[in-house]
Amino acid sequence: MKKNLFQKRIPTVFAFIILISGLFVTAFLVQIGVFKSSQATPNEKPQNVSISNITNSSFTVTFTTLDPTLSAVQINNPDSPSVVFDVRDAQGNQSYINHFITVTNLKPNTQYKFTLLSNGDEYTDDGTFYTTTTADGDAPSSGNTYALSGKVILPNGENASDVLLDIKIPNAAPISAVTNSEGKYSIPTYLIRNTSHDQILTLVPNTHISLSAKKGDLTSDIQYTYSPSTEIPTITLSSNYSFIASTDEEKLSSQSSLLAIPTGKKTAQILIISPRNGQTYTDEKPQFKGTAFPNSLIALSTEPDLINVQVRTDPNGNWAYRPAVSLTQGAYTIKLQAVDANGITKTVASSFTVLASGSQIAEDATQSAKPTPTQVLTPTPTVTALPTISPTTTPTPTSSSTPTLAPTQTPIPTATAITPTSSPPLPPTGSVSQSIFLTSISILFIVSGSILLLIL
Repeated sequence: MKKNLFQKRIPTVFAFIILISGLFVTAFLVQIGVFKSSQATPNEKPQNVSISNITNSSFTVTFTTLDPTLSAVQINNPDSPSVVFDVRDAQGNQSYINHFITVTNLKPNTQYKFTLLSNGDEYTDDGTFYTTTTADGDAPSSGNTYALSGKVILPNGENASDVLLDIKIPNAAPISAVTNSEGKYSIPTYLIRNTSHDQILTLVPNTHISLSAKKGDLTSDIQYTYSPSTEIPTITLSSNYSFIASTDEEKLSSQSSLLAIPTGKKTAQILIISPRNGQTYTDEKPQFKGTAFPNSLIALSTEPDLINVQVRTDPNGNWAYRPAVSLTQGAYTIKLQAVDANGITKTVASSFTVLASGSQIAEDATQSAKPTPTQVLTPTPTVTALPTISPTTTPTPTSSSTPTLAPTQTPIPTATAITPTSSPPLPPTGSVSQSIFLTSISILFIVSGSILLLIL
């Protein structure tokens, strides 16, 4: 005997309940992110990953994405796990295509492992953690003095925000910067360091600096001659620029500098002009001056060992250096090590005394024994002269064909990375076993409901 419709009603309703339950479980799995793998696109994947601005307590990670994404760096060290967002958006609410993330409050000489987060998806370096090591040393890791600053605009004249800049300075470690909403960027003095990241380098006038700016398909290359207290002229993204001073301009710059020595002729004489032997200072950061081979690196050090830096001479052989740290009261000896015109490394020295602030003693009242300049026989280093780059005829951002170096009136502050105290708003991932269990239940409900509908 055939079953009538009334006899089928309850099993059919039961099959519908199973089928609907399966659909609800599937929707729940999608919501919690188990079925979200199809959401990630190649346009969100980090590209051009780079590490720069390394100090003894911080480092910066930069990368690009084809589409604007929310980004972060996730530190995976067991003793200091954290998530750090872009310096322009400490709460992780803004999307960018150029990502600039500075991790701070780190320990010196420590290796840190990290992964990159883009729109909630985690990315590694081909299956392994990204790694970097902080610098070893006590060079300052913060300050409010800007050595380089400028502005970028778009071809339509609007401010160019979210532009990533790579800065190359002779004998300096990699430096990077990003423009803010006004198209402005700033590079603090403390980020200009040697290749070991543990000593701050002093920029001398007429140092040639290379910058590259990029946002999407728009790029610019800039060549610039450093001049203290001046901004880099405004550039239009997509054009290349050369702000290199001519030979006559370089000579004029040297003549108007603080170095009280004859100019116009290049010199290779290795001298310490200031301090004079036995000179006294009431200034805790006295300026040291002298001469050496043009466009060469010299080494300055003091005893006691408070200063140990490299400084580059200008095209006329002049150099100047002002300590980044204050010198305490007491007697010092400063040593200059440089290569002469014959390729021989020589060392000269001069003694000086730092007096207590407010002392009225004449500078030459205290005489110390005059150390005799000594010649140190060390392996002859290779002296590489800075390349001379001719001015180009590429477009300039203003109607004038000659760039005007305007004095910087107000330092442009940069954003400070803040390590969030709460967990970032990233999609939960759940455990693998839980995801497999819930997925199996969903499939079982859907299949069972479908079979019962067919056979009933």
